[in-house]
Amino acid sequence: MTAEGEPSSVAGAVPMRPSPTLCAKPHPVAPLRSLVLPQRNVLARRVLRTPGLQLTFQARGALLIAFTEIASTRPGAKVLVPGFHCPSVVSPVLLAGLKPVYYHIRRDLSVDYEDLISKANADVAAILIIHFFGVAPDLKPLIPLRQKGLALVEDCSHAFVAHPVRLAGDEASDYRIFSFWKTVPSGVGGGLWRAPPRRGAITEMPLVQAPLGARLRNYKRLLEESVEFAEHRTLRFGLSLLDRLRSLAQKDPTAGADATCLPDPMRGEDYYPIDPALACSAIPRHALRIIESSDLEVIIAKRRANHATYAAAAESMGGMVSLQRDLPQQSCPWVYPVLLPDRAKFDFRLRAAGVQLHTFGIYLHSTLYDLGDKRTLADARFLASNILCLSVHQDLAVKDIEQAVQTIRIDLPHRHSHELSG
Repeated sequence: MTAEGEPSSVAGAVPMRPSPTLCAKPHPVAPLRSLVLPQRNVLARRVLRTPGLQLTFQARGALLIAFTEIASTRPGAKVLVPGFHCPSVVSPVLLAGLKPVYYHIRRDLSVDYEDLISKANADVAAILIIHFFGVAPDLKPLIPLRQKGLALVEDCSHAFVAHPVRLAGDEASDYRIFSFWKTVPSGVGGGLWRAPPRRGAITEMPLVQAPLGARLRNYKRLLEESVEFAEHRTLRFGLSLLDRLRSLAQKDPTAGADATCLPDPMRGEDYYPIDPALACSAIPRHALRIIESSDLEVIIAKRRANHATYAAAAESMGGMVSLQRDLPQQSCPWVYPVLLPDRAKFDFRLRAAGVQLHTFGIYLHSTLYDLGDKRTLADARFLASNILCLSVHQDLAVKDIEQAVQTIRIDLPHRHSHELSG
């Protein structure tokens, strides 16, 4: 599955034995108190008040604002973009009137700086760098390019906070992009940070309140999850009854349709559309309250502990190859990423067995296939086909991770790591 979608599956796959004691969600669930009676956390409020930070409805909107500002001084220019990515980072480049140029990401997720620098010609206005799964890349090789006038955009969406508690990213960048819900259970919420020179030269675009329907849908989803996993039986019954009444009142628009008429395959970016109304919207108040009430120190510590538990067991997990086994001290991990040959044959089965996971980057932007060079495209497709992201969020205890490891050991067919070489 994608971070926002459902797990991929294989027809006829036999589910593994379920592990019902594992946490039932691949992401953290907002406590009911944070939705009804939130209590502000001093460190969380301090992070959200970082000078230069503008809070948006989602990270895609923050990206669009940043690239629109870049395009205002360099219309039609090019932007260097990682070959391996989520399409939601490329669509804002195009919507801003800029052109993506893809640089090589190696199979170990490292940046091929030689390839990137070779493509940074006079037509390039900006470089987009992704903090894959919460780990920051080295920006030192890019400082000379920034000194030549190229804007450096850090996508810190996989983890907005660093250790010790502060906003993730490097002061050397021009823009930093954040997505709060991947770290705390806010459902939505993004951020755009501008460097001081940018703040002085550009008038910050005012944001509007998000449409009421979008805010209510998000709040309802958070409330339902909180009620379900906190065992509030009376509230859960009430929400279930309301859903049943609503479904009876609505006619199924697919009733009577020919099930054999399948739609044409979608492009990668179609899975991550940008809603113009949300792109210029501010973060909803309920999402802001959840973030402000989060104990970021505890969240970082728990995520790092769960990551370390997976790292300690890495060699015994069915031929999976760890991509970020040694976690930098400042990193707050989103997941524990591994390479698993033919991931799509197994991720559904692992989830059915109770292992909480995500997949990332399985859809690539369609322009990569036309604009990417052979090596960049090949390694991007390799990563898209083989990366699996094991959840390490704060609602999971170390014992949950240990049980997931045991499930993987028992039920995942042994694969040899040489299948992932190259």
